[in-house]
Amino acid sequence: MRRLIEMGLIREVPGSPASFISTSPGEAFGALLGAARRRVEEFSSLLTMLRGIYQASRELPHPIRGEFWYLSGEDEILLRCRELLRNAKYCVLVIAGGFSLSLLFNYANRELDDLYERGVEVSIFSPLHPELNSLARELSYLFEVRMMSIDPPFLVVISDGSRLLWALVELSGHHGRLVEAIYSEDQALIRLLSKYLEGIDAETRPVKPIEGMKD
Repeated sequence: MRRLIEMGLIREVPGSPASFISTSPGEAFGALLGAARRRVEEFSSLLTMLRGIYQASRELPHPIRGEFWYLSGEDEILLRCRELLRNAKYCVLVIAGGFSLSLLFNYANRELDDLYERGVEVSIFSPLHPELNSLARELSYLFEVRMMSIDPPFLVVISDGSRLLWALVELSGHHGRLVEAIYSEDQALIRLLSKYLEGIDAETRPVKPIEGMKD
């Protein structure tokens, strides 16, 4: 009974013996109802604020998550590389060190010939020069070949500006092999790489085969 009195649900009537009467519902639950109303109003205000923050956050730029595939093993890498060349319709860009260009030519020479026959524009960046290297000389007959001052330990193939293969070459003596690579169709990554290539392109020069060597 004392607990009910403390809760305001009943009231003790003076006299003896002790007796009690119930309080009116408005009196008994008025304080509780007022507290509940205040909590609802506070929650409503909080919800309104959160809605504003959420809407503002949707209007801010956010990082876009891209995707790429990791390839390991030379066979898998070369298979994807040949697939890129076969499916190219407009242009192919190749950046290759001396070893990686030889690997590309040895394993994808049919695809390279097909690109030439189909009229696909092919640009090759390589440290090899036709005056000193027969492979560079043969490729310069068919495609645009540009010399660069560095000999990168990788092979990059970009097909139609939308598909990218970047493979690492492991050198051992006079031999090299493709050990791992990434493949991506992420346009942001390709655009960033293209910006880098613009710097390389400014430092390169087109090469021509030695006079009298072409039939």
